[in-house]
Amino acid sequence: YSSPELAVLVAEAAADLSAPERTEDALQRARTQLRNIADNAATSYLALFKASNQFMVRALLVSAIIIQRDAAGRKGEGLIDQIGKAIQLIMKGLEIALSEPRYKFLLYNVSVIFWKVSRPLQRPERYSNILEPMEKVAESLKEGVDDTNWKARFWIGLARAYDCCDQPDSAIKALQDVLGLREEGLREELEMEAVRLMTHADRARGGGA
Repeated sequence: YSSPELAVLVAEAAADLSAPERTEDALQRARTQLRNIADNAATSYLALFKASNQFMVRALLVSAIIIQRDAAGRKGEGLIDQIGKAIQLIMKGLEIALSEPRYKFLLYNVSVIFWKVSRPLQRPERYSNILEPMEKVAESLKEGVDDTNWKARFWIGLARAYDCCDQPDSAIKALQDVLGLREEGLREELEMEAVRLMTHADRARGGGA
């Protein structure tokens, strides 16, 4: 590559083109090749360059995506292990994104990739495996992410995780954050969902709601 940044741009483009949801015939035929291009470009960048900058974050996110996709079809501990490895890379990226104000634009990307990567474990019996990193990503959304409804969706997801892990007080706190977005254009369906979950969480902790 003529520049370090080019490797990351190639990795991102190839990862996008090899996504399972891309159904174009040509992309389906080239999916494995594109997956390998994305993996090799991101891996090469991470091996050769150690600067904690935006390109490091972006390369880490591509690598996490590849690991999660490769885990398709796995079950049980094998799935948990692979998703855990992907999440570790995302959390490294989150740490860098939080380290300097100029990288805060990456926080949205980190949260979206975390959501996608962790989806296979967003289940009642699996939430405990992702709760701690999910808390950190949810907190990071307060640092400069302006998308009100995305923040609400993520925090509702966190509340569900807390609820499934028998932490109703924490669930209610996350939902209070959601309802605190009412003056920022919170969609009505998200507000209603938060209220329903809050009622459930309050009953779970012995409240009278």
